[in-house]
Amino acid sequence: MKKNLLLSIVATLAFTNMFAQENSVFYQQSGTSRLYTTDEYLNGKIVDSIRLSNEPFESVDSIIKTVNRGNEKVIVYDRSLKHTGKNEGIVMRVVHDENIYSMIDKPLPNFKIKDINGTTYTLDSLKGKPTLINFWFHTCGPCKAEMPVLNQIKKLYGDKVNFIALTFDPKELIQPILDTRPFNFIQLIDAKDYVDKLSMHAAPKNIFIDKNGIIRQVYEGVDLTYNETRTTVMLSNGQAIIDMLNKLLKE
Repeated sequence: MKKNLLLSIVATLAFTNMFAQENSVFYQQSGTSRLYTTDEYLNGKIVDSIRLSNEPFESVDSIIKTVNRGNEKVIVYDRSLKHTGKNEGIVMRVVHDENIYSMIDKPLPNFKIKDINGTTYTLDSLKGKPTLINFWFHTCGPCKAEMPVLNQIKKLYGDKVNFIALTFDPKELIQPILDTRPFNFIQLIDAKDYVDKLSMHAAPKNIFIDKNGIIRQVYEGVDLTYNETRTTVMLSNGQAIIDMLNKLLKE
């Protein structure tokens, strides 16, 4: 009996260790800051596969390096779009070269920007609670598509979090959009100089600021997922954003 008990304990420890090792593996796309679990990474591959199913190219990842950070192993990968049609063999790299990612763990640069109603906001006016800054512009389709999800997230937290939308567009370009597609964030407009200072050119972008004004994380748009039959891509409920805001609220 002692032998069987010992074998049982060894097997349990081995399984636990295997599970722990599996959970310590993360994926990170080159040039970005977010870490993906194995499930999240594979979900992204499936989503890209569905999105590209009617296009003459496919998504191809290549491993750049593996980084050990304590008990975590981070697999850094490079993503490319490989043509499969008449231009077969031509590869386009998906490049992220915005300096905003290098600003993580640094103070958000100060600003003085008016919102769509003429009220002036500064960095100091945001301090004291976490802030989500969403970068968008009027011709960005994915930006407009995720607004309902962001509105629901704002409704979830009320005034516990600052919700700021940042755009380089003037009022006359975004007001018609907001009239038909409500976006319940504070709308900071005409902010081209500040957007350039943050070195952002791809949208949507979601920037997480802690209560002290420090940039803690930068995500791209709301996560995409797929339906049960894996035939249609759709927006998720923004759980990754919710998780990050919950983390900031606990600090």
